[in-house]
Amino acid sequence: MNMKYLAPAGTRIKFRHLTEWVYTIFKSGSCSMLSELIKSRFGISHCYLLSSGRAAFYLLLESIKELGADKSRNIVIVPSYTCYSVPASIIKAGLVPYICDVNPDTLSYDLKELEKIDCQNVLAVTASNLYGIPDNLVEIERFAKANNLYFIDDAAQAMGARIDKKYVGSFGDAGIYSFDKGKNLTTLEGGALLTNNSKLAEIIKKKIEVLPEMGIFRIFFLVVKIFLYSVLLKPRLYWIPNIAPGTGLGLTFYEDDYLVSKYPPALAALAIVLFKELDGITDKRISNALYLIKNMQDVAILTPIAIHRDDYAVFPRVAFMAANEKVRDKLIDLMNSAGVGATGSYPKSIADVEEVKSRSVNAEEIVQGRIVAQNIITFPTHGYITENDLDGVIALVREYSENYQKQENVEQ
Repeated sequence: MNMKYLAPAGTRIKFRHLTEWVYTIFKSGSCSMLSELIKSRFGISHCYLLSSGRAAFYLLLESIKELGADKSRNIVIVPSYTCYSVPASIIKAGLVPYICDVNPDTLSYDLKELEKIDCQNVLAVTASNLYGIPDNLVEIERFAKANNLYFIDDAAQAMGARIDKKYVGSFGDAGIYSFDKGKNLTTLEGGALLTNNSKLAEIIKKKIEVLPEMGIFRIFFLVVKIFLYSVLLKPRLYWIPNIAPGTGLGLTFYEDDYLVSKYPPALAALAIVLFKELDGITDKRISNALYLIKNMQDVAILTPIAIHRDDYAVFPRVAFMAANEKVRDKLIDLMNSAGVGATGSYPKSIADVEEVKSRSVNAEEIVQGRIVAQNIITFPTHGYITENDLDGVIALVREYSENYQKQENVEQ
């Protein structure tokens, strides 16, 4: 067994981060301080902290429902390839997902498909900004305004990404960030709800005021998990959680029975420590991602997800489209054998998730979202990745690509 294993995603939490956290964990005002830091950095008027990104998304939908004057509008447009928590939160809020196909080159909406939608009963449209790459947010925002829709800029994976000087998460009526374990800023759980809409902010504030506090035992468990996470994410130790039963690592489930509570100050204290170093954390990921993209751009079997030249992506993972599903699966196997956590990300389009397709609109029309689910592959970018690791990934991909092409030529 290869004792060194590079986790598919994660954020390196150093000993000095933990030390500073311990000194501030019981300090009052941590949640307010974190909210102010987020507002100041990303140009947001209102920021509210919750137990998770999906909790923030759910509460935002409930608030938009309340603010919306036309109660017949109960549909939310969502990309055909995205995290399952997005349609789960829409359904949890008593709304209906309208699944719109994506452009496989960018993972953003296919704008032609978006423009076809009859928006008479549509309440909102949401972006996803997968893998830290900004969606076509300007075009989606224009579409939302033209059709009198709320626009949700879901930046769960894209804290710090921007288009020109405007940060992802600040487009439209509201946005969210996630502090989950795979994000650029992590406290394992937690999320932020952002808005510049004062009327929406009033409703959100009232709803958060009546939310329960996160339970003390859950907080204690998370604190312990964070210390373990900081140790076990190391490449020489990650094999332990990777093979341990019951961890759920690498698995994607539909789940709508999740905690919706306030974010605890104990976790906010760590988030503040890491937020101060967000640029350094992100710069390392960007450097690793661009190194892979640059050195594999001529590999015939892989195509990087396209980024508009004016956009700034933050790459919690770096994603490519493989030539086909067979190539993707073989590359994942090769990487796994070499101790690299490459993944196929979400295994299905949301149009094929059982809990979603029977409660959504347009699932049967999806084509590109299904192709993305079959062919996408992601590589890790976190702070434990070295240049030698990247060179090893590149060498493996190139070797397999050459062998695959030779085999294809023989068969032809």
